Amino acid sequence: MSCDEKQRLTILYNAAAERFAACVYEVNQVRGHTSKNEYDRVRAVADDARNSRNAARLSLEQHKKDHRC
Repeated sequence: MSCDEKQRLTILYNAAAERFAACVYEVNQVRGHTSKNEYDRVRAVADDARNSRNAARLSLEQHKKDHRC
């Protein structure tokens, strides 16, 4: 039996992880090829994406712990 909430949280986590990976790629692409201000902006976006990914992972893990699924 599948838990709908766990499935929803897994989808959100996967999307957040993919977004973070794309942001990290972009940071690596602009490093050394753009202004410091632009690099800092891209890096801040990546930091936000990392925080979102971590929050999604924690939500999923907390659900699994609470719901035992």
